[in-house]
Amino acid sequence: MRRGVRFLPLVLISLLLAGCNEEAALTDPEDLVLNEILPGEITLDIPDALSFNTTLAGGRVRQEGIIEGDDIYNNLRAFIWVGESSKEILNDLFELMVIANIDSAVAFSIISDEDGRQKDFELKQRTSLDSRNFRFQMNVNDEDGSRAAQLFWNTNPIEIVAFLKPYDINRTEEESLADLFYKIDYTQDDSDYEESMLVSISNIPESTGLNNLQMFVGKNGDIIEVFGNSNHPNITLINPSFTGGRNYAFVARGDAVLDLGVAAVALPPSAVDTNEGLIDDFSVFSVFEDELMTVGITDQEVIDLVLANASAPAYFVGEDGFISSGTTIPDNPAFSNSFIDLSGLTPFVPRDIRDLDLIFSEE
Repeated sequence: MRRGVRFLPLVLISLLLAGCNEEAALTDPEDLVLNEILPGEITLDIPDALSFNTTLAGGRVRQEGIIEGDDIYNNLRAFIWVGESSKEILNDLFELMVIANIDSAVAFSIISDEDGRQKDFELKQRTSLDSRNFRFQMNVNDEDGSRAAQLFWNTNPIEIVAFLKPYDINRTEEESLADLFYKIDYTQDDSDYEESMLVSISNIPESTGLNNLQMFVGKNGDIIEVFGNSNHPNITLINPSFTGGRNYAFVARGDAVLDLGVAAVALPPSAVDTNEGLIDDFSVFSVFEDELMTVGITDQEVIDLVLANASAPAYFVGEDGFISSGTTIPDNPAFSNSFIDLSGLTPFVPRDIRDLDLIFSEE
């Protein structure tokens, strides 16, 4: 994936230093150097086939004319990209601390070149979060005291939990982003994966078409597994009378070297309070078929057009993205039976994503 890409009109963190002041010496007897204790860059990348910054009409699913299955599957790539690109925010923040080049300091401040405001950093040691022990914690505040970021991490093995509020990192952002909140949980100590990441985003401006998102990414060798949900409170597919919102609930697998992937998508109402059977019960095909019946469309030609690419799973190749679906498997041996079998992956509960509202830890 490409470095430097951002979701929404954000340049979320490019706090190049105009000045830096060491404010306090270490109170811990260990003589730590900040640049030597920071974890490395997160490089857990999803293949372009599944994650790509495609051009959407404000993130909305509804397109001009008749919606088809390939509209749903192509949009999925953009929503996955939203989750994946969030790691760049965290990478940029750690990079900022490297640039700061603070030695033997537990508290320091910088002046942001982006908004001209002071950002205050405080390093803590041996902390905990939700019964997990962490070697280090960094709190970052805006000059008015508003919390901008909160980072917890271990270095051996690498584990990171990050809470990020972009508006308080850079106050030149639009006020509509004031409540936008990210949480990233990354680990290289996962019993099922070599490395994994859970991304949660709440209070995305609804003008984008979605407001909350949660996505898990796990890597073993070249294989990337992804599952999650994005919540769309005002989604319209075929039935204009439908209200209450829907989730994009998805499971996917990709090959990072061959740049291809397979995915299954469900479109459950946002109020659904279970994740059991989502992929089958609310498949794109089933939801489209139900809505066609609800609005009374009986023209078989129209029905066939809408449902033509609505079957599961969907197949993706490179930057072309969606290629085919259902039993129309691309002529590529990489799309083996085991690769396209997504039965072991399950998205989250739609209602939990609808109600997601992230806050900073009180630690």
